[in-house]
Amino acid sequence: MCALAAITLCLTGCHGTPRGVSVPLGADKLVPCAAAHIPINELASMGDPGCDLTGSILTFADETMTLPLSAAVTGGAVTVPGVGAVFSQGDGRGHELLIVNWGIPGVGVAAIENGRLVKLWGSSDAALDLQRQQLAVEGISVD
Repeated sequence: MCALAAITLCLTGCHGTPRGVSVPLGADKLVPCAAAHIPINELASMGDPGCDLTGSILTFADETMTLPLSAAVTGGAVTVPGVGAVFSQGDGRGHELLIVNWGIPGVGVAAIENGRLVKLWGSSDAALDLQRQQLAVEGISVD
């Protein structure tokens, strides 16, 4: 007998029924990627990584750091969380960085300012789509 499970993200205010977007099935079967430093501006060129990016480091170049998210990124680098996990860091002034490891499609990264999406990165089109869906669930304007 085969058990199928999907992970549903629960970013904020989860009580009772979780709300969020499900991580695509099969993520539990991914092998770990070799840990790498991935420049955020090159994330899209990866495509589906074919492995679990947990532990890889996303680096934010100087030109990227001119975005309001600069205060939310400590040291210009962030470690990719585990599959289905979320990394969220803010500066207390409305700037937030939200990273989700979506498993098979890879990683989505959103820079948010005062509840609005400022910049979105993803390792694949599917990761970008999942990230947009999750932002919408959280009430973040993606227009």
